[in-house]
Amino acid sequence: MTELPAAMQEALAAKQRRRRALAALPYADKLRILLRLQQVRDAIGETRGATARAWPIDVTTLFPSGMASLQEDAPAPPPDLVPPEPPREGTPPTDCHSHA
Repeated sequence: MTELPAAMQEALAAKQRRRRALAALPYADKLRILLRLQQVRDAIGETRGATARAWPIDVTTLFPSGMASLQEDAPAPPPDLVPPEPPREGTPPTDCHSHA
């Protein structure tokens, strides 16, 4: 069997490292990532007329939305998991795949 090019080997190794890092995350962080992906899916779906389907859970506290009295003592999420502000009406969508 032929050996893969060095660039391909590094890409596969990076993929494996990323998967292991995600697997090692605490359950709450995994849930926050899932909720954020649902919000992104809903935002894309809205442009096509689809209804929102994301779970009604607050990303910050992981409590059901609207349970403010329980949210007072909840810890803040890591900064990279805080969702961005929703786009204002008439604002063009941003490219979620752009790299700064």
